[in-house]
Amino acid sequence: MANDRVPINVVVVPTDGLSAVTKNPCVKCVANPCAKKGIETHVSRINAKKKLNRALDTEHTTHAQTINDSMFAVDTTGILITPVAKVIKSKKAGSPDSRRDYNEQCVRFMRGQPMCWDDDKHNNTQVGDVFGFYKGGDCVEMHRVEAVQDPSHRLPSWSNNVGQHDRNVLMLSCPMCVIPWCDWVTFDWHANGLQGTQRVVKPQSRVQMIEYINAAFDKGTEI
Repeated sequence: MANDRVPINVVVVPTDGLSAVTKNPCVKCVANPCAKKGIETHVSRINAKKKLNRALDTEHTTHAQTINDSMFAVDTTGILITPVAKVIKSKKAGSPDSRRDYNEQCVRFMRGQPMCWDDDKHNNTQVGDVFGFYKGGDCVEMHRVEAVQDPSHRLPSWSNNVGQHDRNVLMLSCPMCVIPWCDWVTFDWHANGLQGTQRVVKPQSRVQMIEYINAAFDKGTEI
């Protein structure tokens, strides 16, 4: 992470801070109150910069801790991937439209609302699992599952998605990392297309994906 600490301009000031100026005022300060006020202002600015630097140090520590807390267990973390179509379909009753639904989630995200999606037909996804939006030939956008809600929380706009009304609703984090297609194909899992929401059950592929995400966090390249 870039060093964004605020530089402190060092000048010769009384070692006792303002107390020294107050207890042992120089002739210039007594004769010219503005000079004394200038020293007080300068010391105040130094203290403010020190306070800001302490806050930045705390922020950096918290950010590093967040990265560590977000690491995924290789042995137990599940991964669910859903395909996102390249273009919006014409509206037809009962016809799911992944691109339209995904665009809706992007709008929610920009409005400060959590992104969400439905589970697969088995409803086995758990909090802490990984959820990915598969954009064939481009990238796969990875999220963490923050909460799992029952089907009563399904969005009204999903009402036309026939056959999915009994699926749980997965509340998602902001995007954790985006895997470019050139890296995705190395996982040997649906590199030539994906039909419907599917869980990554191939052990080697799942482990490679988790390790990739963890490495992104470790390098601080998450988005």
